[in-house]
Amino acid sequence: GGGASKSPLKKRATKKEDKKEEAASAPAELSPEEKLRALLKAKQDEEAAQARKRKEYQGEVVKMEKLIKQMASRNQNFTFDAKGDVVLVNELPGDKLPTPTVFTRSALIPTPPVQLDPPFVQPEQAGAGVDPAKIFTPSETVQPPAAESHVLVSGVTLKEGTVTKAGPPEEKDPLRMTRREYETMVEMETLMGGGSLRKIDEAPPPVSPDEAAP
Repeated sequence: GGGASKSPLKKRATKKEDKKEEAASAPAELSPEEKLRALLKAKQDEEAAQARKRKEYQGEVVKMEKLIKQMASRNQNFTFDAKGDVVLVNELPGDKLPTPTVFTRSALIPTPPVQLDPPFVQPEQAGAGVDPAKIFTPSETVQPPAAESHVLVSGVTLKEGTVTKAGPPEEKDPLRMTRREYETMVEMETLMGGGSLRKIDEAPPPVSPDEAAP
């Protein structure tokens, strides 16, 4: 008996046994009937979940309506927050509220004027524009109509509602005439046979001193 004992050796798996283990570990493919039963069960579970949600919602609606009737019977103003909890609203009497104007002692520090550099200071233009006193009469009480307070110059017409006011007639300058007046005057001179005034385009060409000499 003092001989060494042999250690047991593991038996090596054959190919057939490997295939059996793979078949046992892999899920078996469902038959058409089993697939149909699985789809039907999933649909029934979904319908049951929707029915539970509808029942819970209806229960919440009934509970909310009961709470609203209960609060209304107490003449209590209330509202609901985002979570659906009741929030009581206490009204404050207006005569006990503070005045909107609250007098507080405050003072503002005057801001010093901005000093500009001499090159950037532009002198005021003297005599620019028209004197407002010559064309506008201010009122000390109520603003009068524009037709009464404005002094119009010649050639200006003011319309205010149904009132129309025109400035004085234009004064004709005796030393000036328009082109139309000039043409009318030339035509009259031509018809009368005077011919002392002729149009510019009918004037004879100028004669040089050499041509005028005999």
